[in-house]
Amino acid sequence: MTHVTPRFAILVCLAGAWSACTASRADTIQTAGVRLEGETTVRERAILIGGSAVPLNGIIAVIRDTGANTFGALQAIRLRNGEIWRARILGLESNRLTVISDLFGRCTIGTESVAALDFSSSPDPGVLHRTGALYRTHGEPIPGTLLWIGEDMLAVDCPLGALTVPRVGTLYYLFEHDASPSAAGPDDEIGLIDGSIIHGRLSLGANGLEMTHAALGALSVPWAAVRYVRRSPPGLMRLGVPPAGDIAIRDPAGRPTAARLIDYRYDGERRPPMPSCLTAVRMQAGTVAQYRLPARKGQDSMFHAVAAPVTGCRGDVRIGLRVSGEIVYERLLAPTNAPVAVSIPLPPGDTLTIDVDFGGRILHPCGVDWRDPCVVFRSE
Repeated sequence: MTHVTPRFAILVCLAGAWSACTASRADTIQTAGVRLEGETTVRERAILIGGSAVPLNGIIAVIRDTGANTFGALQAIRLRNGEIWRARILGLESNRLTVISDLFGRCTIGTESVAALDFSSSPDPGVLHRTGALYRTHGEPIPGTLLWIGEDMLAVDCPLGALTVPRVGTLYYLFEHDASPSAAGPDDEIGLIDGSIIHGRLSLGANGLEMTHAALGALSVPWAAVRYVRRSPPGLMRLGVPPAGDIAIRDPAGRPTAARLIDYRYDGERRPPMPSCLTAVRMQAGTVAQYRLPARKGQDSMFHAVAAPVTGCRGDVRIGLRVSGEIVYERLLAPTNAPVAVSIPLPPGDTLTIDVDFGGRILHPCGVDWRDPCVVFRSE
């Protein structure tokens, strides 16, 4: 299916109107070699930015300055692979969920792939919720299995038996699955202005993106509807928070939140004032993180990130990078420093160490956000 319904066209118009009012704002493209900023447009074989044509196969990420996180409906289907479909929930029968979207129309999906249903609100990521339960505006959560969903009512098989509940006043339902999410695979990812996140194989069309999706088929997405593009090309190693055994804390206070991953793609995380990143590894001063690098196999490698002092930072921050013990980058950031783009070649070695420390007096908060950190391996 390759259509855009009237309501999705309205969202596109809203995004276009915002862009017209904020022409001085800029999109960002990260390639395997450089970071570019400027207004983007799409042609069949490249994305144009600031007079340069960048082919899709050379792009790691595109972050569009849409001026707002999302437009659109509150209802959503959250899949176990990390996708979010902003769509109206029509019904559930025999573990088959039927939804209708402004992007891809009407479809059905098995509940084994679904993590949560948002009826009118998104789960708060900062609160631990019980799975296998229905959450409501008023009253305690109802534990149990969803039996069916209708236009006005739904039913839950709970300890008291089959309980019928009005849809009005329901917030969300969290499905009960094993702890491991389903694999997202090496697909590309697009985030849309309505809050949807879709995975698939990307190509460029005349005025936007073409995506082949495993469940939804062929999708055509106007460029004005795109919030970001996140590709998964060969040789890309995105950096998150390493295992606990690869993190050392030198802070005398031994702060437990020495490093954490902030994911701005999903609801609940406020993005920086300028929408210039999708994720960030936040490291407090006095933290050392070590990453295992794969064998080079004759490939060059580049480290890319943007280093920014954490919000409310009170002291200078010293940041550094080492490869197998060899210092490759050092810098002192003042609390008032603008974000600094770091793109440096890495020498041969099997470990990358990122060091964040106090640059002077020990004052809290003090730390740095490494925005969209990654290592790119490519042949000469």
